[in-house]
Amino acid sequence: MVDRISSYSNSSKLIENNLRLQSAYADGQQQVSSGFKSDSYEALSKDANRILSLESDYANLTAQTENAELALERSNVTFDTLGTMLDNAQPFLATLNAALSGTTTSADLANFANAGLDQIEALLNTQIAGRYIFAGSATKTQPVDFADPAFGPATAPSVADTDYYQGNDYVHTLEVGEGYNIDYGITANDPIIEQIVRAYDLIRNAPADQATMEEAFNLLETGLDGLAEMRASVALRAQSLDTAINNNLDDLNLLDNTLASMKEVDLAEVTVRLQEIQAQLEASYSLTATLLRLNLADYI
Repeated sequence: MVDRISSYSNSSKLIENNLRLQSAYADGQQQVSSGFKSDSYEALSKDANRILSLESDYANLTAQTENAELALERSNVTFDTLGTMLDNAQPFLATLNAALSGTTTSADLANFANAGLDQIEALLNTQIAGRYIFAGSATKTQPVDFADPAFGPATAPSVADTDYYQGNDYVHTLEVGEGYNIDYGITANDPIIEQIVRAYDLIRNAPADQATMEEAFNLLETGLDGLAEMRASVALRAQSLDTAINNNLDDLNLLDNTLASMKEVDLAEVTVRLQEIQAQLEASYSLTATLLRLNLADYI
């Protein structure tokens, strides 16, 4: 027992060191295989609260960005739809002007008005992914029905009539960043749109009446100016949404890098550390084996 008692202290320290190195080596292998410093927040206790807070910020910012991207898509479609309405209504204005000077027949004018109303109805009932974009929050309800019995017929002198509208007055508001909201969306009962619709309806009902043509011309001219301004406003909101999305993506990238630095490992650094631990283990194993083979009798 002399040799074992004499080497007990050193042996215990070597075994303890081996266990420590083995644990460190296992941790390093786990980090290399997963890419993370740990598979639980417990091992990251000093950074756990901050990591959880940053992950919450990341989730919120991701949701805001996705919603903003949907709003941008709808805004772009709204912009294009209003542009098509402008393109379709401008020839009608020219035709009305010609009719006032007696160079267009009332039958041609009535046909133009009927076709124009059909086009406007189709445009204002535009959908994206099954959602009507001109219906306010009633996105599952077709917003425009010019065949609604409550609507029209318009006669000169006319009054505003939005009984064709089946939606509501809700204007979408979207939070695209902390404390930063953007309103977007146009409803089909907007006064500007109503003026244009009424101009077409006036001509549809009395295409040969001079007073009707004059009122329709004035309504349409004013409505087209307003529609151009409305389209410009939609473009500005779309630009704001695009800017907000890009800013959010930059913030998400920063958060992603920050979280990665807190949770992920530097594989090159861990690999070098594993090689060092392996070398220490091999040396420790060798020394342990040598110490355990020592016998006092060999030195007497």
